[in-house]
Amino acid sequence: MPDRGRSRRKVLLAITIAQQAYSRGIVRFAREHDWHLVTDMTYTGRVPLGWRGDGILTVLGYRRELVDFVRNAHVPTVAITLVNETVPLPRVEGDNRRMGQLAAQHFLERGYRHNAWAPFLNDVMNAERFEGFPGTLRKHGLACRVLPLAHSLRGRARRENWAGRRRRAVRELQGLPRPAAAFAYNDCLAADVIDACRDGGLRVPEEIAHLHRAFRRTAGTTPRRYRARERSAIVSP
Repeated sequence: MPDRGRSRRKVLLAITIAQQAYSRGIVRFAREHDWHLVTDMTYTGRVPLGWRGDGILTVLGYRRELVDFVRNAHVPTVAITLVNETVPLPRVEGDNRRMGQLAAQHFLERGYRHNAWAPFLNDVMNAERFEGFPGTLRKHGLACRVLPLAHSLRGRARRENWAGRRRRAVRELQGLPRPAAAFAYNDCLAADVIDACRDGGLRVPEEIAHLHRAFRRTAGTTPRRYRARERSAIVSP
C-alpha cells in the first residue's frame, strides 16, 4: 500500500499519439503507487515547457521538440516503445519478432500460401516484426510480398504522396495470387490496406484476408505479452 505520509511523486505521461492500452496500464500502476500522473499532453499534444516533477513515461516518437524536452528534463525517464533509439533511455517493449512469428503461424494454420507484409515505418520495430514474419514463412517454403512503405524517415518514400503510394499498394495487392493474407504493422495501416483492396476490386476477406497487431496487455506493466488479433474475418481457402 502507498505511504500516505509521503509527498506524491509527480510523473509526466509524455505521449502525443493515441495509445489507450499504454494509458490504461500506466494509470492503474500510478493509482497503486500513489503517483500524481500529469496527463495534459495526451489531450493537447503540447510539450509542457518548464514542467518540474519526479519522472517521465514517454512514447518518444520523432518530434524534435519532445526529444529535446526529455533530454533536458534531468529526471528518471522510461520509454514504452523502441521508437527512436537515437535517445539512450531504459525501454519497455513487446517482442516484435514473436509478433511476426505468431502472425505467420496464424496464416499457416489457415492454409494461406500467399502472404504480404505491410510496413508502417522504416524503424527498428517494423524491422523486428518483419524478421519474424517472413522468417517463419520461409521455414515452410513460402515467400512474402512486401507492400509499399506507408511512411519513411528517409529516402524516396519520405517525399512520396499519399495517392502515389495508394496506386502502388493497389498494384501489389492485385498481383498477389489469391486467396492471400496480409499482415499489417498496426490498426491504421490495416484499414488503409483494406481500402486499397476495395479500390482494386478485391474482396475482403474472401480474396485478401487481413491481420494486424493489437495489444492484449499494456507495455508498462507486462512487457512482451502481446498477441496478434484479427481485424477482419479470416476465410480459409
